[in-house]
Amino acid sequence: MKIKKFSALIIIFVILLTNYTTIFAQTQPEIYSDAVYLANTTGQVLVSSKENKKYQPGGIVKMVTCLVALEKTNIADKVAITEECLAPSETNADLKVGEIMTVEDLTYCAIVANASDAAKALALHVAGSEAAFVKLMNEKAKALGCENTNFTNSTGASDENQYTTPADLFTLTVAAINNANLNPVMRTSRKTIKKTNMSDERFYYSNNYLICAYYDNRYFYSDAQGGKSGYTPDGGYALTAFATVGNTQLIAIAMGGDDEKGISTFKDALELFKYGFENFKSVAVTTSGDILYETNVKYASPSDKIILCAQHSLKALVENSDEDYKFEAKFNVPDNIEPPIKKGSVLGSVSYSYQGNPVGTVPLVASENLSASVLYYIVNAIKFLWSFTIVKILVFILVLILIFILFAAFSVMTGAVRLKKKPKTKRKPKYRRKNYSSH
Repeated sequence: MKIKKFSALIIIFVILLTNYTTIFAQTQPEIYSDAVYLANTTGQVLVSSKENKKYQPGGIVKMVTCLVALEKTNIADKVAITEECLAPSETNADLKVGEIMTVEDLTYCAIVANASDAAKALALHVAGSEAAFVKLMNEKAKALGCENTNFTNSTGASDENQYTTPADLFTLTVAAINNANLNPVMRTSRKTIKKTNMSDERFYYSNNYLICAYYDNRYFYSDAQGGKSGYTPDGGYALTAFATVGNTQLIAIAMGGDDEKGISTFKDALELFKYGFENFKSVAVTTSGDILYETNVKYASPSDKIILCAQHSLKALVENSDEDYKFEAKFNVPDNIEPPIKKGSVLGSVSYSYQGNPVGTVPLVASENLSASVLYYIVNAIKFLWSFTIVKILVFILVLILIFILFAAFSVMTGAVRLKKKPKTKRKPKYRRKNYSSH
């Protein structure tokens, strides 16, 4: 009994010490940072720790700066560097006042060289002022669904009011990966910036040590593809990185890191990737165009039913040892779908889960065109007219008149029937009394 109690205490101690959750029953990776997050690009979470806790992201902010800038401008645009762009107290690319740079080169400087002057130049080029650009950054974060993120500058300079969470940073990273112009920048370990009107060629190496061993070779990982690192004195180290093995791509995030025994964020990313790729495999859940659902459509023509298909393919991670894996599907399709319907229009969605954990959602689209029948237009015309108060009043008056007419007609008919059925009274014959008196 004492041995059992001691074992239970050890288990509780280990849980409190690790303070993170692996979604599946596998050997837990050893973690050093305050918060970690591991998921595939569709949002299926494998490891999660303090995913909603706020941290200063440091230089990772530049990833969002470049994301917004590349959405608002052209990569070939030329930017004139001004005094306001310079950032002598921060990491910089030694840009000079009057120097002409392209948006593309500034993006590489901001991500690969972690250059704050390049980030400021992009912000000023797009919005005219850093304050106006920061507003665009926050609007972008909100549009992506990041509820626990706030930006105060374009460079990642330390500010307690500038923060994000591991869960929100994952969302921002997916957006960066999906941006065709930013993706190759995030993957770059070494970059040569061409000669400008005021500078010779520049050579920069990434401080993302997973993809570049130039500054530190302890964390190089051959399957890592890219990402962005950050640091502030108050927030510590932060990292978002992505790697691919076979057809499986994972995103690892570590925040609130330290450098007591090496930079913990890079150590954690290595452990997270190792855990994910060694224990899970990527399989198809559904393929684009798969028939998944059938529903009714009132007043449609030529049919009152429509088949819904998967808008895009979905892959999910399952345990390597699970040969009989199954996915649970939950459909979300409205009951009152109305025509006309255009082929390819989104009419609902289906969410899949594996072992009770969500793996992704796929929009459901119409497989064909459906037009509205004549009855549909009649019903809608009636609904439209009924939306006017005057129509309701007139109908109410007509109903009252109809009731009155029916009541009157009923009363007349009832009276006629009564008259018809009333029996006629027979008159009694009058007899004259004869006088029988004697003469």
